[in-house]
Formats: sequence, structure tokens, C-alpha cells
Amino acid sequence: MVICFGVIDFIFENIFRCALFDRHIGRSNNWSSYWKGGGENMADTKIGKVSHYFNKIGVAALTLTGNLAIGDSVKIASKEASVVQIVSSMQIKLEPVEKAKKGDDVAIKVDQPVKEGWVVFRQ
Repeated sequence: MVICFGVIDFIFENIFRCALFDRHIGRSNNWSSYWKGGGENMADTKIGKVSHYFNKIGVAALTLTGNLAIGDSVKIASKEASVVQIVSSMQIKLEPVEKAKKGDDVAIKVDQPVKEGWVVFRQ
């Protein structure tokens, strides 16, 4: 009986604790995302994809498949990591805009580096 509890404690301490740590720093894998509610959420709506990232100025170029507006909360995610932030600045062809629609190519200021091909969700 004591051995059984010891194994359960070991599993909890070494597997679940690591998964919680991974989620805290933005990394996740399939089972840990499911366990903690990370990854693609039912409330998340896919609205586009990163077509380019300008690392010197911290701007992501997006191709939209849905609508986006200043003040929207977005998650830009890959299988390995994600960035969650509020859209504070958005441009179309170097002109500031408040809203963008499906089919637009927009640039938004991002707080952390992202990569080409990452998917954009509105939360």
C-alpha cells in the first residue's frame, strides 16, 4: 500500500508539476494542453496566419481569414509556443486602421517574437 502511494506521489510530482511549469512559460504539448485547457480553446476563433515577422521592429504581418479590430485579444500560436496579447496597433499598407476584415493583409505590433506560419486566434 505504501509503495502504491509512493508511485502516485512520484507521478504527480514529476509529470503533472512539469506540465504546469511548461504551461506557465508558454510551452505545451498535446496531453498537457488538454489537461490544463491550453492550446486551441473552444472560445478561440481562427482568424489568420502569420505571413512574415519583422524582428527588428517587432511587427507581424498577418493574412486574415476573419475580422480583427484594435482592442481584440489574440493568441498567436504554434505547436510549441504561443503569444497572447491585446491588439494595440494595426496597419494596412502603412496606414493605421481600427478594423480589418477577411482577406486583408495587416501588420500588428507584437510583444514577443513569432514565426511565419503561426496561427492567429481571436479569444
